[in-house]
Amino acid sequence: MRTNEAAALTMRYAYDPLTETTPANYAQIPPYPNAQAAMQAAGFDPASAPIWGAYNTAFDYLKGFGLPQFKGVGYYNFTGYVFRAELMGHDATEAAAYSCYTGPNDEPPAMYEWLAQAQDAGFTEEHVEWALANATTGEFSAPLISVHGDGDGLNGLGAHGLSYRAAVSAFGTPSQHRLYVVSHGGHVDAHSDGLGLDYDFDGTIGEENAADRFVLMQPYAERAFLYLVDWVENQVPAPAGKTLATDPKNDVLTAESLSF
Repeated sequence: MRTNEAAALTMRYAYDPLTETTPANYAQIPPYPNAQAAMQAAGFDPASAPIWGAYNTAFDYLKGFGLPQFKGVGYYNFTGYVFRAELMGHDATEAAAYSCYTGPNDEPPAMYEWLAQAQDAGFTEEHVEWALANATTGEFSAPLISVHGDGDGLNGLGAHGLSYRAAVSAFGTPSQHRLYVVSHGGHVDAHSDGLGLDYDFDGTIGEENAADRFVLMQPYAERAFLYLVDWVENQVPAPAGKTLATDPKNDVLTAESLSF
Protein backbone atom coordinates (compact mmCIF):
# COMPACT_ATOMS: atom_id res chain seq x y z
CA MET A 1 0.00 0.00 0.00
CA ARG A 2 2.82 2.41 0.82
CA THR A 3 4.17 1.96 -2.73
CA ASN A 4 0.85 3.14 -4.16
CA GLU A 5 0.79 6.14 -1.84
CA ALA A 6 4.33 7.06 -2.88
CA ALA A 7 3.34 6.68 -6.53
CA ALA A 8 0.35 9.00 -6.11
CA LEU A 9 2.58 11.66 -4.58
CA THR A 10 5.38 11.15 -7.11
CA MET A 11 3.27 11.21 -10.27
CA ARG A 12 1.06 14.00 -8.83
CA TYR A 13 -2.53 14.81 -9.59
CA ALA A 14 -3.18 14.53 -13.32
CA TYR A 15 -4.42 18.13 -13.56
CA ASP A 16 -1.64 19.64 -11.50
CA PRO A 17 0.62 21.87 -13.66
CA LEU A 18 3.57 19.91 -12.25
CA THR A 19 2.13 16.46 -12.92
CA GLU A 20 4.46 13.85 -14.38
CA THR A 21 1.62 12.32 -16.38
CA THR A 22 1.95 14.08 -19.72
CA PRO A 23 2.43 12.81 -23.29
CA ALA A 24 5.87 14.45 -23.43
CA ASN A 25 7.08 12.69 -20.28
CA TYR A 26 5.68 9.37 -21.47
CA ALA A 27 7.57 9.68 -24.75
CA GLN A 28 10.95 10.12 -23.09
CA ILE A 29 13.38 7.23 -22.59
CA PRO A 30 12.90 6.05 -19.94
CA PRO A 31 9.30 7.18 -19.54
CA TYR A 32 8.72 9.75 -16.79
CA PRO A 33 12.45 10.31 -16.13
CA ASN A 34 11.83 12.86 -13.37
CA ALA A 35 9.83 10.26 -11.44
CA GLN A 36 12.30 7.41 -11.85
CA ALA A 37 14.28 7.84 -8.62
CA ALA A 38 11.24 8.23 -6.36
CA MET A 39 9.29 5.41 -8.00
CA GLN A 40 12.24 3.03 -7.80
CA ALA A 41 12.79 4.01 -4.16
CA ALA A 42 9.15 3.12 -3.55
CA GLY A 43 9.75 -0.37 -4.95
CA PHE A 44 8.80 -0.14 -8.63
CA ASP A 45 11.07 -1.71 -11.24
CA PRO A 46 12.07 0.56 -14.16
CA ALA A 47 10.41 -1.95 -16.50
CA SER A 48 7.04 -0.84 -15.14
CA ALA A 49 7.55 2.83 -16.07
CA PRO A 50 5.45 2.75 -19.28
CA ILE A 51 2.30 2.18 -17.24
CA TRP A 52 2.88 4.63 -14.37
CA GLY A 53 0.99 7.44 -16.05
CA ALA A 54 -1.87 5.17 -17.07
CA TYR A 55 -2.29 3.95 -13.50
CA ASN A 56 -2.07 7.52 -12.25
CA THR A 57 -5.16 8.37 -14.35
CA ALA A 58 -6.88 4.99 -14.78
CA PHE A 59 -10.42 6.07 -13.87
CA ASP A 60 -10.35 9.48 -15.48
CA TYR A 61 -12.62 8.41 -18.34
CA LEU A 62 -15.49 7.94 -15.85
CA LYS A 63 -15.85 11.71 -15.54
CA GLY A 64 -17.52 11.58 -18.94
CA PHE A 65 -20.12 9.13 -17.67
CA GLY A 66 -21.62 11.36 -15.00
CA LEU A 67 -19.04 10.47 -12.34
CA PRO A 68 -16.94 13.63 -11.99
CA GLN A 69 -15.61 12.50 -8.59
CA PHE A 70 -13.34 10.09 -10.47
CA LYS A 71 -11.58 12.90 -12.34
CA GLY A 72 -7.87 12.50 -11.75
CA VAL A 73 -8.29 9.99 -8.92
CA GLY A 74 -6.13 7.27 -10.50
CA TYR A 75 -5.43 3.66 -9.61
CA TYR A 76 -2.72 4.54 -7.09
CA ASN A 77 -4.88 6.94 -5.14
CA PHE A 78 -7.93 4.69 -5.24
CA THR A 79 -6.12 1.56 -4.05
CA GLY A 80 -4.22 3.50 -1.40
CA TYR A 81 -7.56 4.70 -0.03
CA VAL A 82 -9.32 1.33 -0.15
CA PHE A 83 -6.43 -0.73 1.24
CA ARG A 84 -5.74 1.80 3.99
CA ALA A 85 -9.34 1.53 5.18
CA GLU A 86 -9.14 -2.26 5.10
CA LEU A 87 -5.85 -2.48 6.99
CA MET A 88 -6.92 0.09 9.55
CA GLY A 89 -10.33 -1.48 10.06
CA HIS A 90 -12.11 1.75 9.11
CA ASP A 91 -15.65 2.00 7.79
CA ALA A 92 -16.69 4.59 5.20
CA THR A 93 -17.33 7.25 7.84
CA GLU A 94 -13.95 6.76 9.54
CA ALA A 95 -12.17 6.65 6.17
CA ALA A 96 -13.70 9.95 5.07
CA ALA A 97 -10.68 11.78 6.54
CA TYR A 98 -8.50 10.43 3.74
CA SER A 99 -11.07 9.68 1.04
CA CYS A 100 -9.86 10.31 -2.50
CA TYR A 101 -13.32 11.45 -3.61
CA THR A 102 -13.86 15.19 -3.32
CA GLY A 103 -16.62 15.78 -5.86
CA PRO A 104 -16.72 17.52 -9.26
CA ASN A 105 -13.87 20.00 -9.20
CA ASP A 106 -10.37 20.53 -10.53
CA GLU A 107 -8.63 20.29 -7.19
CA PRO A 108 -6.47 17.27 -6.31
CA PRO A 109 -8.29 14.52 -4.40
CA ALA A 110 -8.08 14.98 -0.65
CA MET A 111 -5.80 12.02 -0.14
CA TYR A 112 -2.88 13.67 -1.92
CA GLU A 113 -2.69 16.48 0.62
CA TRP A 114 -3.44 14.12 3.49
CA LEU A 115 -0.63 11.75 2.53
CA ALA A 116 1.87 14.57 2.21
CA GLN A 117 1.09 15.81 5.71
CA ALA A 118 0.47 12.56 7.59
CA GLN A 119 3.38 11.37 9.71
CA ASP A 120 4.16 7.70 9.04
CA ALA A 121 1.28 7.79 6.54
CA GLY A 122 -1.16 8.17 9.40
CA PHE A 123 -0.49 4.77 10.96
CA THR A 124 -0.68 4.37 14.71
CA GLU A 125 0.45 1.45 16.88
CA GLU A 126 -3.11 0.14 16.82
CA HIS A 127 -3.21 0.29 13.03
CA VAL A 128 0.06 -1.61 12.76
CA GLU A 129 -1.37 -4.35 14.97
CA TRP A 130 -4.42 -4.52 12.72
CA ALA A 131 -2.25 -4.80 9.64
CA LEU A 132 -0.07 -7.50 11.19
CA ALA A 133 -3.19 -9.52 11.93
CA ASN A 134 -3.62 -9.78 8.16
CA ALA A 135 0.03 -10.62 7.45
CA THR A 136 1.63 -13.96 6.56
CA THR A 137 4.55 -15.55 8.38
CA GLY A 138 6.44 -16.95 5.39
CA GLU A 139 6.52 -20.36 7.10
CA PHE A 140 4.99 -23.00 4.85
CA SER A 141 3.73 -26.53 5.46
CA ALA A 142 3.18 -26.86 1.70
CA PRO A 143 5.05 -25.35 -1.24
CA LEU A 144 4.26 -21.85 -2.50
CA ILE A 145 5.16 -20.42 -5.90
CA SER A 146 5.09 -16.67 -6.53
CA VAL A 147 4.95 -15.20 -10.04
CA HIS A 148 5.59 -11.47 -10.42
CA GLY A 149 6.17 -9.30 -13.45
CA ASP A 150 8.92 -6.68 -13.34
CA GLY A 151 6.57 -4.50 -15.39
CA ASP A 152 3.94 -4.56 -12.64
CA GLY A 153 3.07 -0.90 -12.16
CA LEU A 154 0.65 -1.37 -9.27
CA ASN A 155 2.35 -3.84 -6.92
CA GLY A 156 5.99 -2.95 -7.45
CA LEU A 157 8.36 -5.91 -7.79
CA GLY A 158 10.89 -4.55 -5.31
CA ALA A 159 8.35 -3.72 -2.64
CA HIS A 160 6.32 -6.90 -3.01
CA GLY A 161 7.81 -9.91 -4.82
CA LEU A 162 11.45 -9.34 -3.88
CA SER A 163 10.66 -8.12 -0.36
CA TYR A 164 8.45 -11.15 0.29
CA ARG A 165 11.15 -13.51 -0.96
CA ALA A 166 13.65 -11.81 1.35
CA ALA A 167 11.28 -12.16 4.30
CA VAL A 168 10.73 -15.85 3.54
CA SER A 169 14.48 -16.38 3.30
CA ALA A 170 15.11 -14.62 6.60
CA PHE A 171 12.18 -15.80 8.70
CA GLY A 172 10.25 -18.50 6.85
CA THR A 173 10.74 -21.68 4.85
CA PRO A 174 12.72 -20.76 1.72
CA SER A 175 13.06 -24.39 0.62
CA GLN A 176 9.29 -24.41 0.09
CA HIS A 177 9.15 -21.19 -1.91
CA ARG A 178 9.93 -20.16 -5.47
CA LEU A 179 9.74 -16.71 -7.06
CA TYR A 180 9.63 -16.43 -10.82
CA VAL A 181 10.04 -12.88 -12.12
CA VAL A 182 8.56 -12.46 -15.59
CA SER A 183 10.39 -9.85 -17.64
CA HIS A 184 7.95 -7.29 -19.05
CA GLY A 185 5.09 -8.89 -17.11
CA GLY A 186 2.43 -6.50 -15.87
CA HIS A 187 -0.21 -6.51 -13.16
CA VAL A 188 -3.39 -7.12 -15.18
CA ASP A 189 -3.25 -8.81 -18.58
CA ALA A 190 -6.11 -6.65 -19.82
CA HIS A 191 -3.88 -3.64 -19.10
CA SER A 192 -0.98 -5.19 -20.97
CA ASP A 193 -2.73 -5.53 -24.33
CA GLY A 194 -2.20 -1.85 -25.09
CA LEU A 195 -5.86 -1.17 -25.76
CA GLY A 196 -7.74 -0.36 -22.57
CA LEU A 197 -5.70 2.47 -21.04
CA ASP A 198 -4.59 5.93 -22.08
CA TYR A 199 -0.90 5.33 -21.44
CA ASP A 200 0.27 8.82 -22.36
CA PHE A 201 -2.84 10.69 -21.11
CA ASP A 202 -3.41 12.51 -24.39
CA GLY A 203 -7.12 11.73 -24.50
CA THR A 204 -6.84 8.86 -27.00
CA ILE A 205 -6.82 5.25 -25.85
CA GLY A 206 -4.76 2.56 -27.54
CA GLU A 207 -2.56 4.43 -30.01
CA GLU A 208 0.72 4.07 -28.07
CA ASN A 209 1.61 0.49 -29.14
CA ALA A 210 1.96 -0.32 -25.45
CA ALA A 211 1.33 -4.02 -26.06
CA ASP A 212 4.85 -4.24 -27.48
CA ARG A 213 6.20 -3.31 -24.04
CA PHE A 214 4.40 -5.97 -21.99
CA VAL A 215 3.84 -9.73 -22.04
CA LEU A 216 0.72 -11.56 -20.93
CA MET A 217 1.18 -13.18 -17.53
CA GLN A 218 -1.47 -15.89 -17.59
CA PRO A 219 0.61 -18.58 -19.38
CA TYR A 220 3.44 -18.08 -16.89
CA ALA A 221 1.05 -18.35 -13.95
CA GLU A 222 -0.47 -21.51 -15.43
CA ARG A 223 2.98 -23.04 -16.02
CA ALA A 224 3.98 -22.23 -12.45
CA PHE A 225 0.82 -23.94 -11.24
CA LEU A 226 1.72 -27.09 -13.19
CA TYR A 227 5.11 -27.06 -11.47
CA LEU A 228 3.34 -26.65 -8.15
CA VAL A 229 1.04 -29.61 -8.80
CA ASP A 230 4.04 -31.79 -9.68
CA TRP A 231 5.83 -30.60 -6.54
CA VAL A 232 2.91 -31.37 -4.23
CA GLU A 233 1.57 -34.55 -5.80
CA ASN A 234 4.77 -36.16 -7.11
CA GLN A 235 7.41 -34.64 -4.81
CA VAL A 236 9.25 -33.13 -7.79
CA PRO A 237 10.53 -29.73 -6.58
CA ALA A 238 9.89 -26.84 -8.93
CA PRO A 239 12.91 -25.34 -10.71
CA ALA A 240 14.88 -22.75 -8.79
CA GLY A 241 13.46 -19.27 -8.71
CA LYS A 242 14.74 -17.03 -11.49
CA THR A 243 14.01 -14.14 -13.83
CA LEU A 244 12.39 -15.36 -17.03
CA ALA A 245 13.46 -13.74 -20.28
CA THR A 246 10.57 -12.80 -22.58
CA ASP A 247 9.88 -11.08 -25.89
CA PRO A 248 7.09 -8.52 -25.44
CA LYS A 249 6.53 -8.32 -29.20
CA ASN A 250 5.81 -12.06 -29.37
CA ASP A 251 3.64 -13.13 -26.45
CA VAL A 252 3.62 -16.78 -25.40
CA LEU A 253 -0.01 -17.85 -25.19
CA THR A 254 0.10 -21.41 -23.85
CA ALA A 255 1.58 -22.75 -20.62
CA GLU A 256 2.61 -26.00 -22.27
CA SER A 257 5.10 -24.19 -24.51
CA LEU A 258 6.95 -22.77 -21.50
CA SER A 259 9.77 -24.24 -19.43
CA PHE A 260 11.42 -22.32 -16.60
